[in-house]
Amino acid sequence: MCVSGTTVPCPENRFVNQTRLSTAPVDHPGHRRHRDAPSRREGGSSVLPPSIDAPLPTRKGAAHPPVRGSLEDLAVRGHPWLWFPRALEAQFNEETLAVRRRFLLICCLLGMLGIWFGTTQARLAMPDITSRSLHLVDTYLGVLVACVAAVMITPRAWRRVWHFESVVFLCATGLNLIMIWAASNSRADGAYTQSAMVIGPVMFVCIAARLRFAWSLVCALVTLLGYMLAMRGHTPAQQTVIDSIIKLQVLSYAYAVVASYTLEYRERRNWVLRKLQEQHRGALQAASERLRHLSVRDPLTGLYNRRQFDGDLMAACQAAAASGEPLALLMLDVDHFKRYNDAYGHPAGDACLVRVAHVLARVAEAHGGTAARLGGEEFALVLHGRHGPGARAVAQALCEAVRAEAIEHGASATGPHVTVSVGVALATGAGGAQPQALLGTADRALYQAKDEGRDRIVLMPVDAEARPRLEQPADDAVGVDAGAPAEPAESPYLRAIDKGLWGLRFDGDLERRYRKHDLDDRRKLLGLTVMVGMVLYNLYLFISQDMFPDISATVLQTQIGLSAFLVAVAWPVYSRKRLAPMLYEGVFCGGTSLVAIVFACVLSQSRETTTLAYIICLVLVPMFSGVGARQPFRYTCVPAVITVVAVVLFFKPVGPMQEMVYSRSVLQIFNITVFTLILSYSLELGARRTWLLGQIDRLQSEALHQTTERLRCLSVQDPLTGLPNRRQFETDLLRLWREGAQDHHPVGLLIVDVDFFKLYNDGYGHPEGDRCLQRLGGVLREVAKRHACLVARLGGEEFALLLPGGTAAEAQALGQAVCQRVREAAVEHRHSRVARHVTVSIGAASLWPRRIADRHQLLKVADKALYKAKTAGRDRVSVVDEERGQAVSSRDLTGGPAASAASA
Repeated sequence: MCVSGTTVPCPENRFVNQTRLSTAPVDHPGHRRHRDAPSRREGGSSVLPPSIDAPLPTRKGAAHPPVRGSLEDLAVRGHPWLWFPRALEAQFNEETLAVRRRFLLICCLLGMLGIWFGTTQARLAMPDITSRSLHLVDTYLGVLVACVAAVMITPRAWRRVWHFESVVFLCATGLNLIMIWAASNSRADGAYTQSAMVIGPVMFVCIAARLRFAWSLVCALVTLLGYMLAMRGHTPAQQTVIDSIIKLQVLSYAYAVVASYTLEYRERRNWVLRKLQEQHRGALQAASERLRHLSVRDPLTGLYNRRQFDGDLMAACQAAAASGEPLALLMLDVDHFKRYNDAYGHPAGDACLVRVAHVLARVAEAHGGTAARLGGEEFALVLHGRHGPGARAVAQALCEAVRAEAIEHGASATGPHVTVSVGVALATGAGGAQPQALLGTADRALYQAKDEGRDRIVLMPVDAEARPRLEQPADDAVGVDAGAPAEPAESPYLRAIDKGLWGLRFDGDLERRYRKHDLDDRRKLLGLTVMVGMVLYNLYLFISQDMFPDISATVLQTQIGLSAFLVAVAWPVYSRKRLAPMLYEGVFCGGTSLVAIVFACVLSQSRETTTLAYIICLVLVPMFSGVGARQPFRYTCVPAVITVVAVVLFFKPVGPMQEMVYSRSVLQIFNITVFTLILSYSLELGARRTWLLGQIDRLQSEALHQTTERLRCLSVQDPLTGLPNRRQFETDLLRLWREGAQDHHPVGLLIVDVDFFKLYNDGYGHPEGDRCLQRLGGVLREVAKRHACLVARLGGEEFALLLPGGTAAEAQALGQAVCQRVREAAVEHRHSRVARHVTVSIGAASLWPRRIADRHQLLKVADKALYKAKTAGRDRVSVVDEERGQAVSSRDLTGGPAASAASA
């Protein structure tokens, strides 16, 4: 028995990465159908652990293309039409309903407040129709209030997202149509300048209210078409203003609709990714939980394995030492189990151990104990708070329950049925006991019970001197905490989210990481935006010359020269990599601010009233910075503030008409700039949150994957030797059998049994027996690596070697190599009846999967060969060659002089 409590690294197996993990729950040993029984579809009959067939979830690719319309499909293909399949669309709307409803209610109230404010401005711009327009606006406001009230009192079960979407849409679209109607029926010059206010509501619903793209698009199109059809100027100057406003509407609406599409697409994309992350995380957590369960369970019996037992025993000793309560450890051994295997075969022996494990599990559950399989036919039961009489009563109940199973054992010298011997170690008092002392005492008590005739119980108290201070368990002992855990890697990101992102700045090193995470992409985007922006801006100036006829040549010359200067400055900056992020953003911010200053200064030289209406186009400067180039909010504020200040400082209107037009233009510039800053803030807030969540998800997924991989290794690893365990062996056998049937090649199997290992344990003790098995495991691992085969520990002193494509001759050569290497290891065995060192007997078989459907037949044939080798004198290889599915020959291959002498 391994008394150190340490865990061996994940076994080096060249096929281990192909292992797939079961999604089926692991049954408790007490269930009627044991989890190690082969499934009906596999057609097996022997008691073997199931293969681990279900794949782990993975974030990179998939074995099969995703189902069309699923979350995986949407994540891969995208959703450019902003619509999910019916079921996902309903789920998306349901999960976003509450937040959208509150947000749109606030936007609707703000929109109605804006309508009221707009009517006060209309009195000055359109004095000839004020009474009619005010009456119409009041009526419309009343209708909106009624709609909002109706939606608010709608029962929860009837609420839909589109209810408030439609109210906000009606608020903006109705207001625009009323303004267009009023301006088209007025002859005042101010009415045409005032008509530019139709840009504001569309910007509001697209950016501030984040109306769904379909509603935003309809709102923009209805407003634009209504304006183009209804507005006609009564003078050339009025028509020039109308044409300019139409151009500005096209640009502004295109910008607003694209922003609406982007915002909705990002919202839907984030929802899809978040749902996928929840699915992946749930699947990984479920897989980790299953693997954790498998990693602490014995593959054959389903009881706790030795790894978990060591941790539980340490925890029990610590608790007993702290509370002063007694602690009992029961160790039981199936009497004459070696003879049982020899008489009935290993498959029947496995079935016997499973039934004994069921009994032990029932007794442990009834008496509040913890049961485990230590290895081979040895089991243990930890009992808390039990003195001698209580522990004896539990042991007696266990012995009687095993007898009641009436498992036939004709080779037993104790009785006709399977019985068990039990050794009980008792630790009492506040001093507690060391796990090592408990194990040693229980082991001595067990051997005393066996020496006295078996099928009995021996109690033995732990010596007082065997109670030193409790040591801490190994760090990787399963089920026991090993000190305070380190802070998770995602903690800084979680703290940033908890602190809030409203300041748009992280603390310390987190801000530097955020700035550098997409630095190269930002450099390319800013450089491209400079080039495209200059082309579009100059083109817009060229087609708008009628608005400033007195200085059009000066404006064009100045703008072309400024564009050339900005390109000359930006090119060397954005063509160089690894500059500071602040430099990239600062150059763009300074360039847009310079454009606003120069353009406002040049336009202020004009004396035309239409120029004062045209200056609304200056809002494109901050719009281009904050939305087109996606600059951070604080960088967007600079050109936004500079644009508004430049318009206020440079322009000096002359006369009441110019003052009215100027005031309308400044108001529009201010409103649209505010919307731009809102959108810029929202975009950066969303980008920072998305980055934080992405980093958290990445780090948590990595940690979960590492934990899952570690548990996967533990679930297919023998705790003592570090070799693959019975569970992994069954998986490899199934895979090789399928490959052999597909590729038409045989599969070879060697079952290795340590000769007279029971005598070794009796003579040297179980700790030395465990060390012997560890050394043999290292020998077998070395041989398997050299001969490109798979090795596993089946249980107790039995090991297996799988030989892909192995014929009988190759299995024979491999068996001889194993025997030779074991002899060369020269592990002393004074109690052996074959040699003075440890030897092994090997049963080998080679079958063709295309001829035989049941892979377990290979195990049966190899098991028969093993007993033939043991019957013939041990320390040899017995090979069974079943060419074409029929037995042809059986050869006993004795190795070494020592074996020959012993046989003689």
